[in-house]
Amino acid sequence: MNTGMEYFLVLAQEGSISAAAQRLYVTQQAFSEQMKRLETTYGSVLFLRKPRFALTPSGEDLVSNIQEILLVERSLDVQLHEIREKGIGRLRMGIHSTRARVLLPKVLEHFRDIYPHVQLSFCHDDTRRLEQRLLDGGLDLFFGVDARECPEFQIIQLAQEPIRLAVSRKRLYHQLDWTGPASPEMLNPAQLSRLDLIFSPAESNFQVKVNEFLRLQQITPRCVITIPDFEIQLQLAARGLGACFCPQMMLLKLDELNRTLDADLISLPVSELTQTSRLSLVLHRRTYRSKYLKLLLSLLQNEFCAVNKNKA
Repeated sequence: MNTGMEYFLVLAQEGSISAAAQRLYVTQQAFSEQMKRLETTYGSVLFLRKPRFALTPSGEDLVSNIQEILLVERSLDVQLHEIREKGIGRLRMGIHSTRARVLLPKVLEHFRDIYPHVQLSFCHDDTRRLEQRLLDGGLDLFFGVDARECPEFQIIQLAQEPIRLAVSRKRLYHQLDWTGPASPEMLNPAQLSRLDLIFSPAESNFQVKVNEFLRLQQITPRCVITIPDFEIQLQLAARGLGACFCPQMMLLKLDELNRTLDADLISLPVSELTQTSRLSLVLHRRTYRSKYLKLLLSLLQNEFCAVNKNKA
């Protein structure tokens, strides 16, 4: 792929010539000259500079074609490398750090036993950005939470993950005047309004679901802390600073936290809270399925099943 195409893809990603030039460590003048030559070659205006940057329909078509070229080149590189160097290669995966802490340790241990010379690299980002990185050829696969259906994607469905509430028994007793058994089997929505709550940022997909539930139940929450990391939320809840909603996968951390912090954190379902997250592994349909990619997929699926079994 020529330099002009590479530059144009970066321009589409960054949304401005100055940002794209800075990312590529070239001057804006040199970058602009590449864009002029590209537009001359294709005989079409590829993007609008004013009033603000935007791709033209021709530019959008070119971006799609460049992404296809990158994927074909990447697949060809992998195939040829696999032929030349058996057992040597590279895999790039996107996964949220919360999920990585639960899923990856055992998976990587088994993978490295079989393919010790395959280089593995992982990036942390939200699902929407990971989708774009996969389309741009920057990833081989990612662990998706509510990944969008896309003609270019192959989606391996894993599970529908429920949302649970984590809270310390002391806070339950103090704020709800709980006098029943050691812990209730379920909370009702009205009880949530009496609890101090720890939230994820409002723009996160997870918090959108929680807020939708609270709105439908006409509950005005008492949010005392907002923080994006589920593991930190659980630590704060274990210290009695509030209750937090969390993905069911994170419940595996409860016993560890209780031992480490000498805490009494428990997890509870909330009646009427039926919102779930759709978990999946996502690949590009054109990605070459090397032997080590197939093994990684198998290990991830098996570990996910084991994690779910342990939560049951």
